Amino acid sequence: IRNGLTNYQFKIGSSYANSKPVDCAGLAQEAFVECKRVFGGLTSESWPTLLSDVSWPKDASTTVAAGTDPGSFLVAAELQPFSQVAKLLSGTNTRGANIYLELQFAGTVVAATVDAFVEADALVTIANGQMDISY
Repeated sequence: IRNGLTNYQFKIGSSYANSKPVDCAGLAQEAFVECKRVFGGLTSESWPTLLSDVSWPKDASTTVAAGTDPGSFLVAAELQPFSQVAKLLSGTNTRGANIYLELQFAGTVVAATVDAFVEADALVTIANGQMDISY
């Protein structure tokens, strides 16, 4: 559930990845569009309506009947912006930096579980004539 989340922002080291907080208030349309941009689709093979219009802005815990959508909320950040100027160089440098997620809530938060994951293809570093590839 959203838990009254009003906005969020990702911080990498001492800089923000998104220049302004992503709005999650009301129907959370800005957050929904951001997640859609990052993931392309907001469904899964195990639950075809993982994030539906009905469950997306849910702020209170409710009893869930078997086979119904329990409600989920998702925040995401795209750290691989592509540049037409430097075709081989893109993305945000996260190597050796801590990544923080700052969440702003409107009031008291109901107990919740926060799951986090990172998806990466490959990190290629070239320094002093030596190439290093990390996954």
